[in-house]
Amino acid sequence: MNLMKPAFIGTVLVILFLSGCGNLQVLKSVESEETVSLPTSSTIPTEERIPNDGNQLRRIAWELVGDIARETVIGDWKEASIEKSRFEQVPLKKDSIKTSNNIYKVTFKTNQDELIGAIGIYIDAVSNQVVGEDARD
Repeated sequence: MNLMKPAFIGTVLVILFLSGCGNLQVLKSVESEETVSLPTSSTIPTEERIPNDGNQLRRIAWELVGDIARETVIGDWKEASIEKSRFEQVPLKKDSIKTSNNIYKVTFKTNQDELIGAIGIYIDAVSNQVVGEDARD
């Protein structure tokens, strides 16, 4: 029966992981009582979470994209990737923008990514202002 114990625990952990349990405590080994916490969406600091699942940020960015560039976007604009960024990382900054520390980059993949790069737009999530964009060659 002891041989079944690790397999059973492993199966339970996989099921819990796939079901998305928050703040899951995992045993390091069967013999050890020591536990470690796995990061989950509920443990991500509030300032690093994408506001409103990113829908508003995507819409703001999409409105900035011109008609010709829109034709090159692959897939639906609502599927654009969003990542946390910093104002110092914005390549082409808008003039006289007051910004917070909640900068997000919205990236639209295009059929021209290999030639001139993806469309990247930086937005301050507090003011909902576009603070800059990526340079496209």
